[in-house]
Amino acid sequence: MNWPGPVEFTFLLFLSLFLSWIKAVLCIAAAFIIRKYWLSMAIAALIGVAETALDMGFGLFFSGVLDIYNDLFLALAALAAIAWWGIGRALYALVRYAVRRIA
Repeated sequence: MNWPGPVEFTFLLFLSLFLSWIKAVLCIAAAFIIRKYWLSMAIAALIGVAETALDMGFGLFFSGVLDIYNDLFLALAALAAIAWWGIGRALYALVRYAVRRIA
């Protein structure tokens, strides 16, 4: 069997998109700053897609928007950003609980 298979390849793509420090910092900041869940999640997904668009260049991004494989790649980028957002929300909940506990 050839490695990586389709599932492993998709996981490696997700992992490469997840390990972006720009997504990590900005999506955690969005989770801390914006209080509404859906709005902050949408902004985090937009941050993930925008960072990927800047990375691949706008010409290639806009020419490939109609390509299904590029759309799936952008969906993986948004999913990685939402994963960072979830980590940020969990950290925010821990900080909020600790502050209430002290006060």
